[in-house]
Amino acid sequence: MKSTNLLLFTTILLLAISCKKETINSESSSSLIKNPISFLKNIIGTDDSKNAIKEDENGKYNFNLILEKDSIYKINTKVLNNQTIDMQGQKSTTTESQQTNMDLKVKEVTKEGYKIEVIIKSIVMKQKTQGKEIVVDTNTQLPATKEIQMVWRMQKAITNQPFYVDLTNKAKVKTIIGLEELYVNVENKLKNEFKPEELNAVMLNIKQSLNKELLKNQFESGLNKFPKNSIKIGETWVEENNIPERNVINKITYKLEAVENNEVIISMIGKINQNSEQTDPNAGMKQSLNMLNNSEGKIIYNVKSGWLKNSIVNEKITAKQSLTQLSSNQTQAMEMIAKRTSSIN
Repeated sequence: MKSTNLLLFTTILLLAISCKKETINSESSSSLIKNPISFLKNIIGTDDSKNAIKEDENGKYNFNLILEKDSIYKINTKVLNNQTIDMQGQKSTTTESQQTNMDLKVKEVTKEGYKIEVIIKSIVMKQKTQGKEIVVDTNTQLPATKEIQMVWRMQKAITNQPFYVDLTNKAKVKTIIGLEELYVNVENKLKNEFKPEELNAVMLNIKQSLNKELLKNQFESGLNKFPKNSIKIGETWVEENNIPERNVINKITYKLEAVENNEVIISMIGKINQNSEQTDPNAGMKQSLNMLNNSEGKIIYNVKSGWLKNSIVNEKITAKQSLTQLSSNQTQAMEMIAKRTSSIN
């Protein structure tokens, strides 16, 4: 507490005690002295009782969502990926980026949470490799290049198609509704643009990109990552999502750094490690993979609503993969180094 606030607190407390006989009864005076911090917040206009993320009497912060019906949250996600692949001494470098703009509207407020309408407004994808650049932008007209027309049509078809997410007050996804209808609408848009086998491949891609499990993970880990329990500034919590059958160890440590200026600031450090080896006798091949992903980032929430204000995560990924032909014992090796930055605002 700053010295000015401390002086103000002392003055208010002394006045409250000295004037209790004239202005308040003994019961209210006792209550005033027992809860001086709450009283002080009310006097100087910093009462946080209506905030979504607020401090309790033990100095711990509880995380919730408080959203208003018909509020629209515009989400802009950006992913920038730079990777270098070394295949048997031949190196290639690729730069990729994707920007997705979405509108999230609070359609209903229930006792348990919220029904959110999600509409993808636009998608911009760029890829640059070996001096050539490809751009797919749903804000523009159909590209002239045939090779990227399929991608543009697919991305364009999923824009302005709503689906719905039921969120709890703790930012957990209860269910996702409307994906089947979205698939039907998209397929109807595209059925005259592709041959049947092409359309099947396109729809499979869309269903893999927009499925309940993936969207649930994006909402819970990307947009709103709340601690399960109340937490003090400086404390951490850990989340692990290991996949034993694939030898994947995934651990992320979050830390509540500060609560100030109507913002909640959280830092994160993550590590994903995979070491696996598989043999396919039918194909006569053995495959091995060693991958390490180190990440760090910052997440900022709005204190009043609990909604994400912005976030940024930087990752460094190294991977070594080899394919060995069992009959000849010949091996092809590949190494990859990638740096990826993901941001939401």
